[in-house]
Amino acid sequence: MEQALRRRLVVLLAGIGLAVGATPANALSQDFPSPCTHATFTAPARVSVVKQYTYFQSRSALDSDCLSPYLSEQFSARWHAVDETGSVVDDIWFHPLTNPNDWNADPDMDVVDSDHLGPWRWHPSGGFTDVALPDHAETLTLQEMNSSTSDVRVGSAGTVSAKRVGPRVTVTTRSTRYWTSTHTFGPWAKAVGVIQVRVPGTTAWKNLKNVAADGYGRYAYTYTVSSRRDYRVITFDKAPYIWGSVGSNVSTA
Repeated sequence: MEQALRRRLVVLLAGIGLAVGATPANALSQDFPSPCTHATFTAPARVSVVKQYTYFQSRSALDSDCLSPYLSEQFSARWHAVDETGSVVDDIWFHPLTNPNDWNADPDMDVVDSDHLGPWRWHPSGGFTDVALPDHAETLTLQEMNSSTSDVRVGSAGTVSAKRVGPRVTVTTRSTRYWTSTHTFGPWAKAVGVIQVRVPGTTAWKNLKNVAADGYGRYAYTYTVSSRRDYRVITFDKAPYIWGSVGSNVSTA
């Protein structure tokens, strides 16, 4: 019985090889050399959470020489992300999309706004080749797979309004941030940043006044200037959970 099964396996492999125009069946038992030496996953270093679910197309984020020219080999690699509490918050699996042409990520990296914010540390959890014959078996050690970090924080936004009365200009800013509790943007109390100014038609911005928002994310500054100026607001990052931002508009007065 065992010999019969082995004969059937050889016949089946030979048929597959001839069907795809691959290596002849009598060569399948050879130990083909493979350049499989590394797999590197480039996770996004900065992740800004601005909606309930955020997905990243990850197939191009893998660099590896493990795509085999032999259809009998199917390499795959996995990483998992661990947050500051030690919990696994995400898992990504790479495998050939149409072997041996390209990689696919299934699932892609994704962030849910209920996930723990802060640094996510990506650790390799396995890399191996799924093969038809034992003498092709090859496994990457975890040392041949990289580790990386994603800094996951909620995003923010800022707007500015400038109004002139004679020579006096009042610049008002408003800072908002994404709130995971409501899945939307709302006031960012005590936001810190800077109002910037430039001459209209130029590109060089200069700092005008530091911003320290009130409990509703608002700040106002009045000063005297005779000529028209452009104004914008920049809000600074607040570690470890909020990304700052460059204001979404420019106001002229």
